[in-house]
Amino acid sequence: MGFAALHIAKASGNDSGMSAHIERKTHPKNADEKRTHLNRELIEFADGVENRIDAIQHRLKNGGLTRKVGKNQVTAIRVLLSGTHEDLIQIEKEGRLND
Repeated sequence: MGFAALHIAKASGNDSGMSAHIERKTHPKNADEKRTHLNRELIEFADGVENRIDAIQHRLKNGGLTRKVGKNQVTAIRVLLSGTHEDLIQIEKEGRLND
């Protein structure tokens, strides 16, 4: 068994650069485009929301905030859970990827 890595990062603004990366609107050199179909969104967007940028704005608008959100304030938290290549391949072969 290898290891798992949990990355947590603060985001401000609409996080458009990272949104483009996560939604694979840009294709990083280290990502195999043939495996993009295996990516999973773990949280469903609200009705009428189609992407992360809209989801962040929707949440801020409907989150019950009583004051304005400043440009330099955190608007989202990015969470990424990953593991070793070998472990993730094994999980996929065993049919446990969606678990």
